[in-house]
Amino acid sequence: MGLITIAKTISRNVFGGPATRRYPAEPAKRYDLTRGRLVFEPENCRLCRICMLRCPTQAIVVERKERTWEIDHFRCITCGNCVDLCPANVLHLEPVYREPEADRPAKEFHRIPEPPPENADAGCETPGV
Repeated sequence: MGLITIAKTISRNVFGGPATRRYPAEPAKRYDLTRGRLVFEPENCRLCRICMLRCPTQAIVVERKERTWEIDHFRCITCGNCVDLCPANVLHLEPVYREPEADRPAKEFHRIPEPPPENADAGCETPGV
């Protein structure tokens, strides 16, 4: 009985197709709960550094003085801690995988724009009023 089982396994491996997909030539399967890639929207970032402090792999670096936000995608494990804890909702996980990268470092760098002054419209008067 064991010899027949081994023969079936050998024939399936020899005559069957590959066991894995040839990504990126063939797209990877996507499921409803796929955590594919991290997306950052710098316009509303408060530079609170919560994402950096709670990242288990220390893939995110936030510099308040320079107003920069940086992530090393080779270190990121796409756990979603930064997305769950961000008070400004500037981080999102999309169900799309990142394109393969051979060059290191695969870092994403953003310069956070200065917030507009709070009293920018205080001196403006509406004409005709």
